[in-house]
Amino acid sequence: MNLMTRQRHYKKPPITEAIIDLRVELPPDFSVPQLKRVQEGQEAAYPIGQELHTAFGQMQIGSQVSATAGRQHIGYVFRSGDGKQLYQARSDGFAMNRLQPYENWAALRDEARRLWAVY
Repeated sequence: MNLMTRQRHYKKPPITEAIIDLRVELPPDFSVPQLKRVQEGQEAAYPIGQELHTAFGQMQIGSQVSATAGRQHIGYVFRSGDGKQLYQARSDGFAMNRLQPYENWAALRDEARRLWAVY
């Protein structure tokens, strides 16, 4: 067997988090709350859901000083019961995350593909 095709399994793999992140551009009339629907049918595997927000700020210094800050709802993150696996449904993309223990690429890829079809 060729060394390049043989899969190695480490007792303590060096990967602490594996991520697949896909970026998208949704139609302008798309509403972020619609992304909550990607959890429908996934509640058993990913029972924990929460909103994702991004923060932004701007400061202008000149003859007058002004500052603005805010946050924007950009999507949702859904977590497995043990918190080791999660996926994000965002207005700018989709991500699949796996924390230790990292099983293998095929398992992560297949789950990401399945959830991407839901997204």
